Amino acid sequence: PGMPGMPVMPGMEAVPFVDPFAAERARQEEVRRRMAEEEERRRKEAQRQAEEMRKKREEEMRKKQEEMKKAKELAEQRMREGKSVFLIRKVTAKFSMATPENFETLQKELEEVLNKELEACGSQKAQLQIESGNCIEQAKKRIEILAEAKRKAQEKKEEEERKRQEQLSKAKALLGEIGILIGKAEGALERLKEAAAPLEGEPAEGESHSLEKIELHAFNVEAAGTEAKALTKACSDFLLANNNDMKEPPALMVPGAQTQTSEIKTTLTALLGRMNECSRSTDSLLASTRSIKTTAVRRASATKKTSELEESFAKYDKDGDKVLSKAEVTAFASAEYKLSLSEEVFSKIWKCAVDDDQPGVTFARFHFLKMKLGSEHELARDRQRKAARIAREKVRAILRGKLDKKVLTIEPHIEAVEKAVIAAEKAVPPLLCKARDEMADMALEEQIRVTK
Repeated sequence: PGMPGMPVMPGMEAVPFVDPFAAERARQEEVRRRMAEEEERRRKEAQRQAEEMRKKREEEMRKKQEEMKKAKELAEQRMREGKSVFLIRKVTAKFSMATPENFETLQKELEEVLNKELEACGSQKAQLQIESGNCIEQAKKRIEILAEAKRKAQEKKEEEERKRQEQLSKAKALLGEIGILIGKAEGALERLKEAAAPLEGEPAEGESHSLEKIELHAFNVEAAGTEAKALTKACSDFLLANNNDMKEPPALMVPGAQTQTSEIKTTLTALLGRMNECSRSTDSLLASTRSIKTTAVRRASATKKTSELEESFAKYDKDGDKVLSKAEVTAFASAEYKLSLSEEVFSKIWKCAVDDDQPGVTFARFHFLKMKLGSEHELARDRQRKAARIAREKVRAILRGKLDKKVLTIEPHIEAVEKAVIAAEKAVPPLLCKARDEMADMALEEQIRVTK
């Protein structure tokens, strides 16, 4: 049979129809079949694996629950052991602070807790038994050490108290000695006050302190002051030498005891106050008397100078009219200052020294006259010195000119000597520089000597 619908041409044989896609379709059908089988296999494999996973999870869950149960039981057991261990160690820890007074009580408490809790300690039972025994032994040793330390501390305390009492006795003795020294210094101060009393008081009306009396009183004051200062210094030296021994030793610390005021410190403070007051009073009195003496000496010196002025004034006041006339002033200047005054200079001095309403120089203006004459005397001396200086300069100028001429005369000879030295050096082997200089100096000196 031909292809359906195709006419058969005359003279041609009918050819059977062959489908070209039949093999491909068969192959595709085979592929689809295989894929379906593979899908089915995979589905069954997945079901199998899912079942295995379910069983595995159930097994893991069962094991996990068993492990959790064991862990819980172990934790509860450890908690019970830990609690028992804690209770036992809580008691053993008390042995680190054991004392002879509470040791037996702690030992009894430890026995009770061991009897009650040791069996529940599990794996730590043996370790706790060892620890308990060790803490008891250590506590016994510690108590022995504490007892020994307590005994030594008591002995040390007794020794310190003995030394403290010795120091107290020594400090009190030294305070007594310095008290005696300060008493002597205060006695010397009273004598100094008695010696200074005549100088500090004002003289009676119509009287005055003479220089001799002031000198005598001042001498007595200085003597008494020297004694007072020496005794005060003895107190200071004693204090410096024994300062550490005079301090009260520190009191032993007693818990709860109140600090009391130191008797030695109070006494020493009072003695130091007395000593300082004695020193200040001595210095003050000495300074006061020295000031009074200085004032009196100045007053006496001024009085003496005034007397000398009065005597000088009276000496040249020939007519006794209490004023110096021009002739008397001229005589005074010539005799006392070796001055011969010109009219112009005398007129200037007269105007300065004489008041307008006075006929001459009064005693009140006498010191102005002396000042002016003294100034004029110095001016005259300056003029003399200037004249002498000018004369010396003239002499020096003349001598300098003569010397210059001599130098000009010598210069040719010096040149001749230098040439001779140069020629000698060339003819003779070179000499040392020093010998050459000495030869030149000797030649020069000889030439100068000959020239002179």
